Amino acid sequence: MGRALTGNMPDDSSEEDFKPFTASVSTFARRKSGSRTGIEQDVVNGKTEEICGKKIPHWRGGRGVGGGWDCVQNGDCSFLSGGEERGWHFNGEEDFLSMPTPLVASAPSGAASDAGSAGSSSAKL
Repeated sequence: MGRALTGNMPDDSSEEDFKPFTASVSTFARRKSGSRTGIEQDVVNGKTEEICGKKIPHWRGGRGVGGGWDCVQNGDCSFLSGGEERGWHFNGEEDFLSMPTPLVASAPSGAASDAGSAGSSSAKL
């Protein structure tokens, strides 16, 4: 989320630039409209590209989404007695909207109502 908000996407996606730990607090402040560069203004003006039938705003290169955000506190865990724990790490494709939509077989009509009927002998989780 930090990369999308700030628009800072490193060349190596495994670079640890944000600290998404369980129970950590990161704070982002929206950039002031007067401080936007021409590139950032493109996002505000709605410039997008279409990927897999979805309009995606140009957010990389420091643009950020929604006019851009600055990270003012990155993964603070100072309030936890044991400090930071269970950090998250993403490696690889992080732009899930640009990936093809998976083909999922739909359930046959009436399947949901059969499972909930009084005469059903199937176990429920």
